[in-house]
Formats: sequence, C-alpha cells, structure tokens
Amino acid sequence: MGPGPVWLMAVCILGAGPSEAEVIQTPRHLVTGRGQNVSLSCEHDRSHNTMYWYWQQAGQELQFLIYFQNGAEMDNSGMTIKRFSVEVRDSSSKLSIQRTEPGDSAWYFCASSFSTALGSRPCPIHKPPACAK
Repeated sequence: MGPGPVWLMAVCILGAGPSEAEVIQTPRHLVTGRGQNVSLSCEHDRSHNTMYWYWQQAGQELQFLIYFQNGAEMDNSGMTIKRFSVEVRDSSSKLSIQRTEPGDSAWYFCASSFSTALGSRPCPIHKPPACAK
C-alpha cells in the first residue's frame, strides 16, 4: 500500500441524565498521514466514574475498545491493536495511536457514566452475555 491519508474522526457522545453531563472530545476531526502518532482526548463530568472508548470503521458496527471505572482498567478486550493505548487521569482520558495505518481510519467515540452498582463490576451494555450469571 502506498502512503495515503488516514482518516480519524473523533466524535463526542453527550451524556444524558438529570445533570445533562457533557463529554468533550478533541480534536473533533483529524486527518493524518500514514505512520504518524496521534492522540484523541476526552473530558467528562467529574461526577462520572466510568469512562468508555469505542470505534467504528466505515460500514461496520460500533466496536468496544476499553472501559475504566474509578480510574482502574476494567475491560480492555477490544484493545486488540497493540499500537493503541489509553491513559486515564481524573475526569479525562487520552486514546493514543502509534504509527497510524489505513486500517485505523474510523470514528472514535468516548463516553462516560455513573456506576450503578457501587462496589461491584457494572454490566456494560455492550457486553451483556459476559455479565449474565
């Protein structure tokens, strides 16, 4: 494959609820060349203790990447690409992609929420069978 642009689209998902919490993701749009290192940042309401990252390639369904609760990594089963990494700090996180490739072209989404079951692992909506007991 020859060098070509890698399209990375960062999109924010607005939180819904009594406080109408907001998620701010930057940059909103990003086009970069192959082999570049990029970072997408996400800030959320400080009262939310759970943060998620997803991605969606053209023509594909939304795919889970990773989620954190209270700053601790809870499930990284979607992080199958070793060039992807996520850092979480307080009410923000950063998704980094090293040496971008054309296959990285996608929409990237972050989201946050309140934990509904304090002291136990929440059952995320994207993986109901794994949580069923």
